[in-house]
Amino acid sequence: MLLQYTEAMTTERPEANESWDRHYADERDAAWLYRELARVDTNAERGALFGRLAVVEDHHTARWEELFRDAGRPLPAYRVSWRTRMLAWIARTFGPASVLPLILAEEGREVQAYLGLARHSTHQQTHKAAAEPCLRLQ
Repeated sequence: MLLQYTEAMTTERPEANESWDRHYADERDAAWLYRELARVDTNAERGALFGRLAVVEDHHTARWEELFRDAGRPLPAYRVSWRTRMLAWIARTFGPASVLPLILAEEGREVQAYLGLARHSTHQQTHKAAAEPCLRLQ
């Protein structure tokens, strides 16, 4: 099975690469956007759901921060992306429901990227960090 550890996996220091920077930024962007959606949504139930999703993304961010530490690599500089800011503007202007299809598509792309990272990882902690966001869908 793709998401299981293999004998070839190592527990030595993980090797960070540029894809880690993208994953880290994606998780931070998602947390920021979900908080913004929670803030502007007039539907209390959906707003609360967005708030809970932000917390989930915070956990993913913390996981990446741990991996960066384990790899002995400083965290990359971070700024909320232009695309994420635009999605927030659209949500504020037209309502959060207007961006949900775009967010779902982005979450799907992230799952595919994480599956690829898990598939090619030889380090247990990196594999686990990549697999965890995918496992939340099961």
